[in-house]
Amino acid sequence: MFYIKIIRSYNRVHKQSIVNALIIDDIPLIISYNYDISNNFQAWNFNTDQSQSLVAHTKGINDVQFKGQQNIILSYDKAGQIIIWSYNSDLSKIKIQQRISQNQNNQILNLFLFTKYSNLLISLDKIGNVFIPNFLDGTLVKAFKVSNMNSMIIDELYDRIFLYGSSIEIYSAVTGVKVQEKIGFDNQIQQIIFKNNYIIAYGTLVIQFIARDSLAVLYQNQFLKNIHSLTVLMNLVGKVDNNIDFSIEVWDYTSGVMVSEIQN
Repeated sequence: MFYIKIIRSYNRVHKQSIVNALIIDDIPLIISYNYDISNNFQAWNFNTDQSQSLVAHTKGINDVQFKGQQNIILSYDKAGQIIIWSYNSDLSKIKIQQRISQNQNNQILNLFLFTKYSNLLISLDKIGNVFIPNFLDGTLVKAFKVSNMNSMIIDELYDRIFLYGSSIEIYSAVTGVKVQEKIGFDNQIQQIIFKNNYIIAYGTLVIQFIARDSLAVLYQNQFLKNIHSLTVLMNLVGKVDNNIDFSIEVWDYTSGVMVSEIQN
């Protein structure tokens, strides 16, 4: 038997349930946020017990990211507003560095920094707008619109933006120009995983193994049972079904061959 002891608790400000909390161990800092229209963004040093309300968002916050290399906090909300905060260990001195509101009240779904060549921020909103501004001064570098896309991921190795929904559309993260589209999936794509020089993408039944450099589809399989979850380890991918028997299939994604199956 083991016991869990509460050493500190923080319940001073949030008026509604917390949606999520970002924990940065080495600072140490907890940033919590919710969908309230006020007091929705809090920073708390859980060693010193110093806390600070970060007041700016007037709509519920969708996500928060901490970027230690740039020493900034990114937050974005349901009204399409992105706020960049300059972090300070004295939480009372955290200040707004930049506000970006190009999404025009459209809820932001995903947001990434792309700083390989310049200070870019890439965002996708709920109606398919992709905006790429300079996050230091807010100037718009590139904008385009996509259809039927609900998520995004960046491949920094090859400078590409992967937008996915019912298919995958791939754009250059540097120029914003469309590179390629991947089709053949059933329903919505659940996830895209980068592993070594391979891309693993799967929908409800269909999975594709794609060459990361050339973007060629190496192998494609369609299963009889829905894909519930997928885990990658070394050169293997484990697929868990959510059908009656909860079977597990293990595939070698470099060859497209199933190496093991576990039933029930």
